Amino acid sequence: MTSSISDCLNFYRSTSITEKPIKKLITTISLVLLMLLSYAQGWTLQNPLPTFQNILDVSFPSVDTGYIVGDQTLMRTIDGGLTWESLPKHALLEGKQISNVNFINNNKGFIGNGRCLFTTVDAGLTWTYQVIHIWGDVKGSYFYNDTLGFVIGRYSLLSKTGDGGQSWQNISFNTNEEILYDVIKFANPQTGYISGYGGLNPEEPVLKRSDDGGLTWINVNVPSEVKYITSMEVLGPDDIWIGAGTFPAGPYSFYAPAFHSEDGGNSWTTHILGYSNSSYYGTESMQFFDSLTGYVLNYGHFYSTNDGGQTWNDKPFYLFNESFENFSCPNPDVCVVVGTGPVLRKTIDAGESFENLLTGNNFLLIIPSISLKDSLNGFVGGIKPLGSYINY
Repeated sequence: MTSSISDCLNFYRSTSITEKPIKKLITTISLVLLMLLSYAQGWTLQNPLPTFQNILDVSFPSVDTGYIVGDQTLMRTIDGGLTWESLPKHALLEGKQISNVNFINNNKGFIGNGRCLFTTVDAGLTWTYQVIHIWGDVKGSYFYNDTLGFVIGRYSLLSKTGDGGQSWQNISFNTNEEILYDVIKFANPQTGYISGYGGLNPEEPVLKRSDDGGLTWINVNVPSEVKYITSMEVLGPDDIWIGAGTFPAGPYSFYAPAFHSEDGGNSWTTHILGYSNSSYYGTESMQFFDSLTGYVLNYGHFYSTNDGGQTWNDKPFYLFNESFENFSCPNPDVCVVVGTGPVLRKTIDAGESFENLLTGNNFLLIIPSISLKDSLNGFVGGIKPLGSYINY
């Protein structure tokens, strides 16, 4: 497909749907440093590895093969995260923040950005793209199987494919609806749920159900205490979980809740997962493997259950300039967590312990510095909290 620079740009630049201000600040500082370095040729990152950029999403279709994306980042591992390699980007992705990635097997994957969905069938070596909607703003993709998939985004954007992404049918898009669809999952080819949020001050939670393969949708009631929905899991046609904002646990502490329905949203059971580092954001994402085993990611916590949510293990992380964004688990034992800062951590024991896959220091850069030894050799770094630095 012939590329046009404007093909995949967002037509609308609305900021009415709020984003996290701290993460915006960290992203901005990282991008400024990247722009300074991008004008020079021959620089090799020394510390931290594999990247100092924020990591916004991760997809591990198997234990060994995984992909991460973020600020100027598109990387792959084939050894479970021990080493990473940068992948070539489509020209329309150069200079862009990539916030979502979804691989349905080791070789075939998708990235949504602006109006377009980018597809690879050779493990990220080459990418093609399709314009999903001329005014769209694609935020993510989901595949129930190799052929049935969906693309979701801002302004109620929803498109469907039945041929593995070769063609797409637009189901909904409305610029008059301030709705951001954040998660979509199906229990079977006919019954699925879509969630998100919309509105202005306060935001309103959105949860809908389809029983005809995503062609039509009806609203599902959510508990009144739910501020918004940012995570969801579908275990059966009527068996769903949603995650929402925090609950006060004391004067200066907060709980992260999740809500479970076994009757399609007619009634809900509240589960307190554990404490939350944030006074507002409760859960970032969740993944269940069956009716008993599931994981939920919070701003700085990893929660796990092996009894269907009756009890939860709360694994806290004491983060400095970091926050979790998403995680991917190829099986119940192995999960990789990513986030801003950056964060890149892995568990192989179902969340009991985590290994840091980043090497070197990765605290927020404060004062950049450059030292050139001669016309060919030099270093760039910076003074950072606790004495750490980025080094090229």
